[in-house]
Amino acid sequence: MLSPDSGLIFWQIVVLLQLLGSIYALVQLYRHPVSFNIKTIWCFIILFIPLGWIVYLTFRKQQFSDRS
Repeated sequence: MLSPDSGLIFWQIVVLLQLLGSIYALVQLYRHPVSFNIKTIWCFIILFIPLGWIVYLTFRKQQFSDRS
């Protein structure tokens, strides 16, 4: 089991890797000659969905810690 400090460090590493992966994916996306609409859709998928998932997990974690 992870201690609270190592769990936080692990979570920060996961968020950092997600951010770096999103930046890399966006750079690769804009190097390809596709239409602006497709680029916009992929930007939404690459950035907002994972960030929304991170926010959801963070709030869920806070709710569980409030109960105890």
